[in-house]
Amino acid sequence: MLKRSRGRGPRARLAPGGALEAVRRPDAGAGPGPRPADPVPRTGAPHIAVVTDRDGTIEFIDRTLSSDGSAGFLPPQYRETARAAIRRAFETGEPAGYDTEVVAEPGTSRWYHTDVGPVKEDGRVVAVMIATTDITGRIEAEAALRRSEERYRIVTGLSSDYAYAYRVEPDGSLANEWVTGTLTRITGFSPDEIGDRASWANLIFPADAAIAEEQLRTVLSGRPSTVEYRIAAKGGRVLWVRDYAEPFVDESSRRVTRVFGAVKDITEQRRALDALRESEEKYRNVVERARDGIAVVSAQRVRYVNPSLARMMGYAPDKVVGTPFAQYLDEGEREWLVDRYRRRLVGEDVPPVYRTVLRHRDGQRVEVELNAGVVPYEGALADLVFVRDISERERTEAELRQRTEDLALLRALTDAANRGASTAEVLSLLSREVARVFAGRGASVYLLSEDRKELVLQNLSGYPQALLERVEAAIGSGIPVRVAARLDHRSAYREVLDGGVPRLFSDAKAVKRLMADFAGPGPLRKLVPAVYAALGAKSVAVIPLVLDGEAFGVMDASRAEPFTASDLSRLDVIARHVTTILRQRQDRTRRRAD
Repeated sequence: MLKRSRGRGPRARLAPGGALEAVRRPDAGAGPGPRPADPVPRTGAPHIAVVTDRDGTIEFIDRTLSSDGSAGFLPPQYRETARAAIRRAFETGEPAGYDTEVVAEPGTSRWYHTDVGPVKEDGRVVAVMIATTDITGRIEAEAALRRSEERYRIVTGLSSDYAYAYRVEPDGSLANEWVTGTLTRITGFSPDEIGDRASWANLIFPADAAIAEEQLRTVLSGRPSTVEYRIAAKGGRVLWVRDYAEPFVDESSRRVTRVFGAVKDITEQRRALDALRESEEKYRNVVERARDGIAVVSAQRVRYVNPSLARMMGYAPDKVVGTPFAQYLDEGEREWLVDRYRRRLVGEDVPPVYRTVLRHRDGQRVEVELNAGVVPYEGALADLVFVRDISERERTEAELRQRTEDLALLRALTDAANRGASTAEVLSLLSREVARVFAGRGASVYLLSEDRKELVLQNLSGYPQALLERVEAAIGSGIPVRVAARLDHRSAYREVLDGGVPRLFSDAKAVKRLMADFAGPGPLRKLVPAVYAALGAKSVAVIPLVLDGEAFGVMDASRAEPFTASDLSRLDVIARHVTTILRQRQDRTRRRAD
């Protein structure tokens, strides 16, 4: 342990400039005292200065570190280090130094650097000056640097190519410190050929220069940055590189003083990525241009929809993505379709192809065929669904079924007529078959009376008995044997006869107007609403029966659902066939009469 001087007063003093100046001993005579041979090689004034002689006697001590001067006492583990530094200074005349850590309180500590410098007199070392400086800030900065370098090593560990470091000068210029790895093998240039940062920037494609400049601005602001850009290697080769850059901020100056980086050649990756993007673009074009709808459904929400499916439902694609898929299903289809979707995603074997109904934005039904299967999508399982609009196909198939049914109906009427069935029997068959094919109440044939003032019903027996009973209950009496519609100037049936073309009556007022023709102008008109309710006929198709250009009667058909224009055309064909049968019967009757 260093000895303290037993003399009184200081043995050395600080000169005005801050350097330590020895004071002559009483027996030393006049003349200037010894001075340190060299200035202390650290920045900042020392926190404690000590001058000791060869024996370790403290000639002078100046406590400035702390109020209690605790840094003047060495922790035991550093005492031998201190003695060795003092011996070296005396023996070699060269300065020495060492660092110490002093625990101030539990959990905290401070670091000090001690410089031991020889004090010479007449070329002989007569004492040493010990100056201790608090370097806690520097130690913490170095620790931060080590952490930064550790991050840098992690980054460079990801790179199979080369790393670099630049020094950032106070004026903001960059100086290349070192380059490691396979720079020459990758670029064809040696580190000397590339030189500083500016030379490296000359290799960057002009179109990508802004990317590198933005990276540099980001790093110099204290934030790490990773970018990709192209460079021109020796020989004209074009390389894609990924540049990882990490700043180091000096704690004392609060500025970026170094930049560490790693550069990875990603040319092959980019080529593969470009090829993948090209492939994906081709696939996307196929998907986007497909006539069939395509959707990806995950967590019961639409994650992707192509334009065809969006149009099918009446929306723009971006309005569909992210919404529940069930909202686009017809209400009657939702429960079983959602159940099938859930079962498919948990691995159950459910049919992949099935028909269902979507709802267009305007409320129209869209008949579709779905083909669904499970695929991975963004880390989860999803339903990939191909949707084909089969509305047209359904219409075609429906038309084919209708034609087949219509032909069967016409054939049945022809066969009945050829077998010698009576007109009443033929018309009764007509009523039953029209009710079956058109899901309606049946069909009636009315022929003009001889005075052409009435239309007389020919086939009351063709209607179901339950329907006739409801009508009788509505009018409060039995249905007359002879049912006829009066043809006055207000008659709806007369308008059809005069017009000579089929006509639809599909609102309550129009249908009641037809019924009023049977009631006449008397009190029976009041019963029309009751009869309307009893029949349940919300739509009536009336087709004139025309022979040799002259109407001689009508055929009408009724049902609860509105007839369509297509239905009216089909009923017109049937009415023409009935006209043919009736004409043939009239011809036979006339021949017999002759």
